[in-house]
Amino acid sequence: ENFNGSNWIATSGSPYNSIFDDCWAQSPSDQGGGNNFKWVVNQGSTISSSTGPSSGNGGSGNYIYTEGSNGSTGNKAFMKTPTVDFSGITNPTLSFYYHMYGSNTADLHVLFISDTIIDTLATISGQQHNSSAAAWTELNIDLSAHAATPGEIQFIGVRGNGYACDMAIDDIKIDAAGCYDPTNVASSFVSTYSAGITWNGFGTSQEYYVEYGFQGFIQGTGTGIM
Repeated sequence: ENFNGSNWIATSGSPYNSIFDDCWAQSPSDQGGGNNFKWVVNQGSTISSSTGPSSGNGGSGNYIYTEGSNGSTGNKAFMKTPTVDFSGITNPTLSFYYHMYGSNTADLHVLFISDTIIDTLATISGQQHNSSAAAWTELNIDLSAHAATPGEIQFIGVRGNGYACDMAIDDIKIDAAGCYDPTNVASSFVSTYSAGITWNGFGTSQEYYVEYGFQGFIQGTGTGIM
């Protein structure tokens, strides 16, 4: 979901009453909810300085965000997708982009919810970006454990201890697992002829492709190992 369809209408400012697709649930409600801490549809920059993205993922379009100028410390904004049945997808994966810029940024929680299951899939805490113009970050989450159970994905934004805590999400999708970039790549014990490389893989991935070469080499021209 990129929030650009006709069922999504961006806010025009206070009282931040954008229009959500009827199949999605949110609390507090956007309609008639006034200036509560809640998820709203937006386009372009948020209204506050030194927080939030300057545009949707990729540089244009709508996105969903929480306006930190509203509410109080610790308030929570809830948003939930329609029920999704991904039993027919091999190695189903949830992917979305997020932007969390602001010195007061708190937490973003991602949950899988069904009739009998509440599973926290991810928690992202604190400021993750250093400017409004910073590129959005993609997160991929393995949903294989819930492949047989239709359910919803819930996003919970927690307000920080100041207005500079706008957090945003965009381009949500569930699809078959592909080839995803590792995270937290780090090097150690670097010498003239060797180095130790560590990273966090994705889901149940068993193979990784590593490419190396002389300093400054162009990706795709180095030596690769599996």
